[in-house]
Amino acid sequence: GEPCHVCGAAIQRSVVGGRGTHVCRTCQRPPRGTARAVASRAVRGPRWSERVTPETVGATRSERAAARRRSARQGEAA
Repeated sequence: GEPCHVCGAAIQRSVVGGRGTHVCRTCQRPPRGTARAVASRAVRGPRWSERVTPETVGATRSERAAARRRSARQGEAA
């Protein structure tokens, strides 16, 4: 977005419930509860939903290998 007229950092726009808000993350600190939540999340680590990627969804490497072995055995028996 456009630069902040105080510090020059980029203004960020967020939309919640169809309403837009423009915030300078450098000049405007988050509310006290939000800062506490961010600090506790840093201690715990990221949420599980933030760790989900196409590589992490589905069977593990060992599960895929076992499935390949099973299908190879079934092919031999037929």
